[in-house]
Amino acid sequence: MHSQTHPKNNTDMFKNTLEKDILKEIFNISLSKAADSLSFFVGSKILIKDLQLSVVDNISADDLKHHFAQAEAILETRLKGEYSGLTYLLFSEEDVKNFFKVAHPINPDSTLEDELSKELLLEADNILTASVVSALADILKNFIYGDVPKFYSPGDKELVDQISEELAGLTTLKIVANYESEGLTVKPVFIWMIDIGFINRLHEFASNEEEVLKLKELV
Repeated sequence: MHSQTHPKNNTDMFKNTLEKDILKEIFNISLSKAADSLSFFVGSKILIKDLQLSVVDNISADDLKHHFAQAEAILETRLKGEYSGLTYLLFSEEDVKNFFKVAHPINPDSTLEDELSKELLLEADNILTASVVSALADILKNFIYGDVPKFYSPGDKELVDQISEELAGLTTLKIVANYESEGLTVKPVFIWMIDIGFINRLHEFASNEEEVLKLKELV
């Protein structure tokens, strides 16, 4: 884990508009690769549309609890390697229903009381997060990987208890996009909390003209 000084606020985080655009493009490319991987899982081509990305230098435990309270299913993946942190993929009740209609092999009307249903969501998170992390690592030339994902329900005591302890010094990325395919539309919230070394690497990347040009070739 990198141990650099954390910026005081999100306006200090980026040196210029180009860096913000590059970060969004990196996630756009990474999520598109993740959608390709998920397409095999659901059996139809998935497209990413209307990507929204916001970045803050920290997020309060109360804000995070608010996001969790609005979700039906919470999938957590711990990031390891050169940068440490956590990712949360949050599915609403409608997202869960829509996902099961397409991806559930036995009962499209299943609920989260069924263990197989939880396993399907965990596998979807594993595919999405692993694909995004792999693409990020390739683009930024860093060693990053995701641990085995965990399933939580809103209000889960273990999840709530760990929130405050995990937030110190982490940059928060909130990504929202439509995942669309034939018969499937879901709009999960993807929250990344990652150490400041990731942002510092972005500064280096944006200042390297050769790397920026290579990124444009991937679009």
